[in-house]
Amino acid sequence: MNIALGTSGVRLSAVASFYDSETGSYTGQEVRAEVVLHDEHAKEYYAALEAQRPAIEKEMGEPLTWHNPRDKQMCRIWTRHKCNLENRDRWPEQQKWLLEKLERMHAVFGPRMRELKLQMEEETASQL
Repeated sequence: MNIALGTSGVRLSAVASFYDSETGSYTGQEVRAEVVLHDEHAKEYYAALEAQRPAIEKEMGEPLTWHNPRDKQMCRIWTRHKCNLENRDRWPEQQKWLLEKLERMHAVFGPRMRELKLQMEEETASQL
C-alpha cells in the first residue's frame, strides 16, 4: 500500500512480503515500512537524506536499511519486522507495527522532503 508523503516523487509504502530483505531470499517473511524515492530526482534526494543519516536514524529510534541500486532510478529506505504472514492471529500486531513505523517515517521524512524540494526549486530558479 502506498501513502502520500506530501512531496511528488516520494511516497511511503507499507509492504507485506514473502521475500526476506535481510537475506535476499524467499526463506522468510516480513512487513516493511519504506520511504520510496522514485522520480528523476531520486538519486539527489537519496544523497541529501543519506548525508543526514545519523540524525534521521536517531529520530527514528533505530537503524534503517538504505538501498540505492546503481542501475535503477528508484531508491528506498526502510525498516523491517520479521514475521509469519500466514498466521492471521498475528495480523493485528503486524498492522499496528506498520502503522507506528509509517507514522514515525512521515514525521521524520516529511519535513525533510519538503525542505529538499524547496531547495531544489530555489537552485533551479537561480540558474535561470
